[in-house]
Amino acid sequence: MNRQLYSTKAPRWHARPSRMWARVLRPLRERRAAEHYGLKEVDVEGIDHVRSALRQGSGVLITPNHPSHADPFALLVAADRLGDPFFFMTAWQVFRSTHFIGRRVLERHGCFSINREIYDVGAFRRAVDVLQNKSQPLVIFPEGDVYHLNDRTMPFRHGAAVAALLASQRGNRPVACVPCALKFRFTSDPSDHLDDLTKKLERQLNSHLDRDMPLAGRIERIKVAIVEQRELAYFGRVQRGSLSDRTEAMVRVIVGRLEHRYHVHRGAMNPLDRIMRLRQRVLSKLARVAEHPRQAQQCQSDIQELFMAEQLVSYRGD
Repeated sequence: MNRQLYSTKAPRWHARPSRMWARVLRPLRERRAAEHYGLKEVDVEGIDHVRSALRQGSGVLITPNHPSHADPFALLVAADRLGDPFFFMTAWQVFRSTHFIGRRVLERHGCFSINREIYDVGAFRRAVDVLQNKSQPLVIFPEGDVYHLNDRTMPFRHGAAVAALLASQRGNRPVACVPCALKFRFTSDPSDHLDDLTKKLERQLNSHLDRDMPLAGRIERIKVAIVEQRELAYFGRVQRGSLSDRTEAMVRVIVGRLEHRYHVHRGAMNPLDRIMRLRQRVLSKLARVAEHPRQAQQCQSDIQELFMAEQLVSYRGD
């Protein structure tokens, strides 16, 4: 996961997909994908399922997993193969992080913004409209964030399913939901690069450099050291048990403490839903106390605590 801006109020950007601009910008897009994300080539399988649903007059919802920031570039290759741009529901932070021209490029590739920290009615209506009326597929990443997990998915948020159900019930055509699996592989041996990164982490952690230890063992040692640092901060001592159990315990402490502070009832929710609900509450308070530095600073600190909890949830310890 990556640190990002959070807000209950955010600018809105609208999609203006264009076959011409998608074709004209393809070389620049492919170069950026290679230089910034290391994306060398993309194999697309199963595009005929999408093509068949569109020929039958259905609205099409594509729901990919979200392992990497290269995911949209891989899906744009699939759109090229289909011959028509996709619509993409896109976090508003993606638009905010680029310049004016970059935002226009995103819009021309079918991206429209959503604020994931609230119930974004405008973005939701746009998604339903695409599924009801547009001839292009809609892409929604149901995990809601990039978790850097190449072989498993995190719990899905409800928005994608609700949009498909509403569009199907209210529209005059069926909606086909197409699951999409994204899987990235190295095209060359990354061991030297990983060794350099591991040395950097070892220096930061003041960890003993044992050059005879296999790389996997050194990474395992770093992993344990980081967890122990967090345990000392949250519990005052190192815990016992599997790393999975220990990270889950830290999540319970962080989330439980903040639910008590903000008077939020836990309910029968998974940790990610609890974190998202808490963040909404913290952001709402931050908007009210912006003129009070001490309270605002506490809210900002709590947002960072929730970010840590979200990272821990995505890390299973194995």
